Amino acid sequence: MAPVVYSYWTVGDQNDPGPVLGLIGLGNMGAAIAERLLDAGYELVVYNRTPERAAQLAARGADLAEAPESLAEQVDVVLTSVADDAA
Repeated sequence: MAPVVYSYWTVGDQNDPGPVLGLIGLGNMGAAIAERLLDAGYELVVYNRTPERAAQLAARGADLAEAPESLAEQVDVVLTSVADDAA
């Protein structure tokens, strides 16, 4: 009788949460990115200098950070979409 070889491939549990993402900058591009991340099911924390821009995303499930520093403390990955270094 020939030996039997088994191959195992470990796949993450489907209930495992993905990384928590943070997005700084909710202009035209940043807001579109945020919407797509929420649609894909990611947990998202957002920050914008003008907090009113974040209200629509909060209604869709994003958490709001009061400052970039607090956003960075809450997430695994920080994404930025800002106009320039001053922003």
